[in-house]
Amino acid sequence: MELANVMKLGVFQPEGAYALLDVGHEKTNVLIFVGSELQFARTIMIGGKDLSQAIADLLNIPFIEAERMKIELGQVGPDLEGADQTTKTISTALKSILSELCLNLKQTFMAFQQTKGELVQALVLCGGTSRLAGIDHYLSTELRKNVSFLDCLDFPFNQLADSNWCRPIAASALALAYRGVLGSGVRDIQFRRGEFAYKGEVKAITGFTKQVAVLMVVTALFMIGSFVTSYVSLKGRSKRQITQIQTMATQILPDLPKKTLSNPSAILSTLSGKVNEAEEKKKKIEEEASLSVMEILKQFSLALPKREQIQVDVDDLTIMENRIRIQGKTVSFEGVDQIKAALSQSKYFKNVATDNVKKGFKDDVRFSLSLEVAEGGQGG
Repeated sequence: MELANVMKLGVFQPEGAYALLDVGHEKTNVLIFVGSELQFARTIMIGGKDLSQAIADLLNIPFIEAERMKIELGQVGPDLEGADQTTKTISTALKSILSELCLNLKQTFMAFQQTKGELVQALVLCGGTSRLAGIDHYLSTELRKNVSFLDCLDFPFNQLADSNWCRPIAASALALAYRGVLGSGVRDIQFRRGEFAYKGEVKAITGFTKQVAVLMVVTALFMIGSFVTSYVSLKGRSKRQITQIQTMATQILPDLPKKTLSNPSAILSTLSGKVNEAEEKKKKIEEEASLSVMEILKQFSLALPKREQIQVDVDDLTIMENRIRIQGKTVSFEGVDQIKAALSQSKYFKNVATDNVKKGFKDDVRFSLSLEVAEGGQGG
């Protein structure tokens, strides 16, 4: 709030509404003026310390080292194309915190506009963290506002030999100096003494305390009564549901004694055992079916003529229940007949039939063949 005194010195007097942004080490103070009159103020708990901590977390380095790198390498301006990877990484860490600051600033400006009906036109920077390279360009781009730096030392009577280093932090010092000079004329508000002190009677306070105590007792009794009523209701509902579960379990598992189904835990344990037993049976059946299919494929392969006698290429093989259908190719029509004859002689197959036998594109003979698995050989 002391920074508001700086505007009374006439160091910066733009037209319309503008915001003075003091970016410090632990926090950022936002003061919005219309002319030289302070209209709105807010403190955002984001500062240079958070920027250093973001660098330390991203690079996994000590905080002091991160602080040094922020001062020496930190920049958030647009000129990062020729920078090394470390500088770019530091810039990424800094922007992650500055983006959060920009979000808070947008909310502050929107609240001011809704309250005062004025649109913040410009942003004026000061504070130690405002020395971060490129921060003015970054804030201008993100907030879409004109951004400049507050220069409190641009006076003819400034006799400092080198004042550039302290320009960002001179505003706070000048504001405190202004307060010190006019301290005798500045009026403080005291709630413990003087005209603003509280003068209420002790009896009024005591009566109010009794009323609060009575209300608390009534509220506590109401809560206890509601708890007891809800407990009794839920207990009765629970008993009815347990009875229904026992009845359903008895109907589903009539062979088991009622003692086994005496409570929900026993019912759940019994049902889990039944489910596991069913899963084991299912697994066993699937294994037997798999073995049966493998046996069929084995016998089919053994029944075919040897490759030295006839060259056979199978393009597609389909097994559906007890029926097999293949599509393939061989070197001659006689080869198709020999394949059919060989499969017909096997005791594992029956009703062997060929179909769609025709000449292929490369002097080969393509064919379709179907057969059934004999009952005596299915389980073989």
